[in-house]
Amino acid sequence: MKILRSPLLLLCVFSSPLFSQLPLQRSSLHSAFRDSNTVVTRFERNVNTYLWNGVLRYSVADSGFLFSLSDYFTSSLIRRQFRSFRDEQNFSFTAAKKLSANVFVATEGQSFFLSDNQTLGASNAGIHSGVVGIQYRPRENITLTPLVGMRYDKQGVQRDDGMNYRLYALVDAIEVSNYRTSLNGHLNYADLGSRLFKNNVATLDITTVFAPGSADSLRIRRIANRNDFYIPADSSVIRGFGVASNIRSRTEELWGISNALDYHIGSGIEMQFTVDIESRVVDNAFRYKNLSDINSILFNTSVQELLLSGRLSLRYVSSSTVTTIGMVLGERDERHQLQRINGVDNLVQDIRARQESKLDNTAVRSTLYADVVSEVSTTDRLSFSGSFGVLQYDTPDSLNTDDRDELLMNFTLREHHRFSHVLSATMTAEATLAHTVYLKRDKSANNNWNRIFRLSPEVRFTPSPSLTMVNSFEVLANYTVFDFESLIPSVKSYSYRQVAFLDSTSYDITQRVGVDLFAYIRIFERGELRWKEFVERPLQRFEEFTFSPQFRYTYGDRWMFAAGFRSFAQKRFRYLNNTRQFESTLLSAGPTARVQLTLSQQSFIDIHGWKEFQRLTGGSIQEFSNVMMTVRYTI
Repeated sequence: MKILRSPLLLLCVFSSPLFSQLPLQRSSLHSAFRDSNTVVTRFERNVNTYLWNGVLRYSVADSGFLFSLSDYFTSSLIRRQFRSFRDEQNFSFTAAKKLSANVFVATEGQSFFLSDNQTLGASNAGIHSGVVGIQYRPRENITLTPLVGMRYDKQGVQRDDGMNYRLYALVDAIEVSNYRTSLNGHLNYADLGSRLFKNNVATLDITTVFAPGSADSLRIRRIANRNDFYIPADSSVIRGFGVASNIRSRTEELWGISNALDYHIGSGIEMQFTVDIESRVVDNAFRYKNLSDINSILFNTSVQELLLSGRLSLRYVSSSTVTTIGMVLGERDERHQLQRINGVDNLVQDIRARQESKLDNTAVRSTLYADVVSEVSTTDRLSFSGSFGVLQYDTPDSLNTDDRDELLMNFTLREHHRFSHVLSATMTAEATLAHTVYLKRDKSANNNWNRIFRLSPEVRFTPSPSLTMVNSFEVLANYTVFDFESLIPSVKSYSYRQVAFLDSTSYDITQRVGVDLFAYIRIFERGELRWKEFVERPLQRFEEFTFSPQFRYTYGDRWMFAAGFRSFAQKRFRYLNNTRQFESTLLSAGPTARVQLTLSQQSFIDIHGWKEFQRLTGGSIQEFSNVMMTVRYTI
């Protein structure tokens, strides 16, 4: 492992996210789910694509019994010459029953299935597990939950099952000498015969408050995972072992440590300094290797990754201004290694090892940023945000030509002015500049600048509670300029320019009757560009117009009905000898309808529909039905 270069990162240690609270621990279960007993389902049809989504969350908790379940389901279907689909469902439950003051009987289960023929190589998989045990709480803030049960895994035609062992541990908020300590972790291990599964996570947090508004926190994290997968066996494995599938094992070992220092300097100034270190090793191993066929041996490989990052930020708060400035330094070092096999020709292994080491890389990223929000007056708010970042990506292998430097700058300036209590305007100006430079000549033809400029004014007019008008206008320019376009005839810089206008109006004619209007115009061009002369040769032009009015009627406090019309038109042009020529028109129009039933503050049924008649120049009219339905019910 190489020595890391960023000097700031050598000052400290530390890293990353806290594992979620124990599902069987009462306080975490009740706080997480007490307001989330909800059923949500959504269906959408868009032309020949059908989408379904469903969410179910339910929990109940009292002093002697805890129960929660969740179910997530997604499905998509595309109807064409052959039907392609993807179905996925993830169900889980936890329950605990009090036996005595310190002991609960506990159980939990998970079920996951996936069926997919949309991706290359159709997949069919399922994972189902159930465990039971006890939850022991020797003290109010200490919980131990050992569980045992079964796990069933299905991948394609392969089915495996075996014992599943789990242990949850939670030590919450132990204070010793002004240090607050928490430990959260779990062990999850299953022996499925041909395959193994492991998911172990532990997080230790130590925090101390040493002054008002100032604290120091330390977090140590450990992760150990293993997943085994079936993969198609190659011909040499089939001949040597007589199996149709090989087994690939992916193991991950991670250690992380992070330290965060928050310090209140005074006079409205606060400082935060964080340092993170993370070491990660990922091994890929194959069960069957036919050593007699040297050219087809599946060697085990290892990826070692070391990450260091540091962040320093200062925040100043005054009566009218909030200012934040900071810097971030980060370095990631990645090394790929081949795990050698005794008895195999060293020359063959040297070649394979070189192929792996070719992927070695080091990435160093440095970023400066600033954010300012100022209430300039009672009617004006001015804000600015900007960042300046540099990425240095180096590969030590001479055959790897991905070495590059990247520069990224982003600036946004926004001014909001309130003319009166009914009229306000916002002006936004944004610029993004990116420069990519490949250091090896093999890819230097791709060196380029990408410049994006955007100007967008918006006006909001609300003369009364029954009328709201929002108008916005946008001008956008995107220029990609290659550094060596003058030397390489095949390399052409290009431009994209866009003008857009949006009008959204909502008017309540009476307490029950209203009208909504939406109009959107967008014109954009693509072309070749000579940046030095700033001369463009246009290639394509598109003009798009969308218009959608609707009338709505509210019946009582629950029902809302709406009917309207939606139209979309796109004109396409191409340029020949700098002369614009009409190419085609796409027209789409049809009636729209909407019904909404409000059952409670958080429960509703909402159905949208659109009958679309579509025609492309020279073609016949095609008819499509589009619908979207959302149902949400909260107890």
